[in-house]
Amino acid sequence: RRSMSSLVDVRHTSSRQVEDHTNRLRKSARWVHRHSLFEPTMAVVIVLSALTLGWQTDWTVHNLGKAQPLSFTVTEYIVNLACTFELIVRLADEGCKFFDC
Repeated sequence: RRSMSSLVDVRHTSSRQVEDHTNRLRKSARWVHRHSLFEPTMAVVIVLSALTLGWQTDWTVHNLGKAQPLSFTVTEYIVNLACTFELIVRLADEGCKFFDC
């Protein structure tokens, strides 16, 4: 049978472990976000996304009724994953400041 003090210790240790993991996640996110290649990489992703969207639109106009090539779907998934990754990294690093609140 556990005493009340041992339960408090377990709960306290558990929250400490969560805090340690959170701090590690924030440090990692800060390192990625502040890396010199982060902004240029995200800019390239945005430009490639715009170019792909234009290419996809042109292809669709010239090939009405045909199924889109797999490369368009794969590109959409890659761009979505990159943008989701960027959002998660920025939120983990900046927290509430990301929303300017």
